[in-house]
Amino acid sequence: ANDLGGLGERAVQPSLDALDYMIQLGRVQGATVFIATLPPQRPGGVRAESADLVPHLNEGIRRIAARRGAVLVDLEAAFGTDYSLLSEDGLHPSPAGYEVMARQFLGAIRATLETAAASGTRPPPPSGDPGLSTSGYGAATVLGRSDSSAFGGRTNRR
Repeated sequence: ANDLGGLGERAVQPSLDALDYMIQLGRVQGATVFIATLPPQRPGGVRAESADLVPHLNEGIRRIAARRGAVLVDLEAAFGTDYSLLSEDGLHPSPAGYEVMARQFLGAIRATLETAAASGTRPPPPSGDPGLSTSGYGAATVLGRSDSSAFGGRTNRR
């Protein structure tokens, strides 16, 4: 959301690419990944500089979640056009908005993880994406990049 305000339309695809990459990293480690759409921004709000780009970005988030098997928490749909769920700046949620977000995530977590636990099954494993592989100690290689090269080559070595 911050990049949208500063870079506008130029931030949409890089944001989606970064999200896609992070989902792949989580999935290759066997994690159940939860991602959310952005809540709407109140048109005319002081910080709502990219209200018109949010629906476009959210469409991409929905496509990535479906393609990668991530659990989608659709905050855009939950907020709808109830701008009382946004703070005065038109960008950040109000206390009531944060409550809606918490309920949406809790519902998704329960529906996904508690259902799997009750049935004795596990959430689905990572997809058989040919661009995804694991090697030694769970290190991820995604689209030819190792996890040590992601995020500017920083690693957590001891």
